[in-house]
Amino acid sequence: MIKLNWQKLNEQKKEYLKNIKPKTFIVAMSEIDDETLKKIAKDEKETYIWGAVEEEWFDGLENSEHFRPLSEQKIENKLNKNFPDSANHAILSYQKSNLKYLISELKPEKIIWIYGTWSRVLHYWEEWWKGYE
Repeated sequence: MIKLNWQKLNEQKKEYLKNIKPKTFIVAMSEIDDETLKKIAKDEKETYIWGAVEEEWFDGLENSEHFRPLSEQKIENKLNKNFPDSANHAILSYQKSNLKYLISELKPEKIIWIYGTWSRVLHYWEEWWKGYE
């Protein structure tokens, strides 16, 4: 398992990350059930980069019963369970600006957005993403 904290990445690690060249980039907005992960694992065979959403982006929404940001540990546990060969997976903790950087630099062929059920969170991300597609 490759575990990276974007805040602490030095130039060497950034170059290493660029060399991964993921085909699919997964951005998760909320807790993900195992069935969803299994489907992704079955349908997507390429390298993943999995993003853990940071709570402070949502101005207190993390306290809602409908919105639970993923922690790196939760993602790691789920990846180990659903992706037995996790060598090609990277877990990132990032700020919004770094997500823009990753998408523009790594140019994944596909982005999978996994939303929470709360419409305000969904609307926030739809509005934010306009202009990046």
